[in-house]
Amino acid sequence: MKWQTAALAVLVSACVNTQVTPLAGLDPHRAPTCPQAVKVFASMQGVDTPYVELAYLHSSATDPVADEKLIESMKEKAAEIGANGILFRGITETAGGVGLVSSAFEKKPSGEATAIWMPKDSAASMKTCADSTGK
Repeated sequence: MKWQTAALAVLVSACVNTQVTPLAGLDPHRAPTCPQAVKVFASMQGVDTPYVELAYLHSSATDPVADEKLIESMKEKAAEIGANGILFRGITETAGGVGLVSSAFEKKPSGEATAIWMPKDSAASMKTCADSTGK
C-alpha cells in the first residue's frame, strides 16, 4: 500500500511542465539562483526597483493541481536562468486532453509569468540561497 501511495505522489507531482522562452537581446547568462530567492509579483507596479526581463514562462498541468504547484514550477525554472523574481500574469483553466490520472472533462490549469532579474536584490538572493542550502 505504501508503494502505491508513493507512486501516486510521483505521478501527481510530475504533471506540471514549465516552458521557458528567452527574450531576444538577453544579456549574458546569469548564474542560477534558487526557488526560495525568487519573489512573486502580481504586477510591474509591485516591483520597486529597476529590473531586466529574462524570459517568458508558461506552466501547464496534465491533471488538476493546486495553483501553488504551477507557481512553484515557474519559480524553479526562473531560478535556473538566474532570475530573482517573476511577474505573475495569472492562471487559466481549460478542459480537454486526458491526463495521467484525469479525464478529458476535468479542467487543467496553466499559468503565465515573466522571469526578471533585479540587480539591487542580487546580494539578498545569494544570501537566501546560501541559507537554504546551509552553506
